[in-house]
Amino acid sequence: NLVLIDNGRTLCCDWQRLDGCNSHLHDSRHLCSGCGQSTHGAQNCPRAEAAERC
Repeated sequence: NLVLIDNGRTLCCDWQRLDGCNSHLHDSRHLCSGCGQSTHGAQNCPRAEAAERC
């Protein structure tokens, strides 16, 4: 589980994916695990680094 350090609330793992999460029926927070913004998840985060190509 992804947990917010400041308050111990769980982050929604589905929200971090490209498709996001449309559910509001759970207690997990819809916040980016990278920057903490509520407008996007980690896969869509503008602060994320691009993966290296081999």
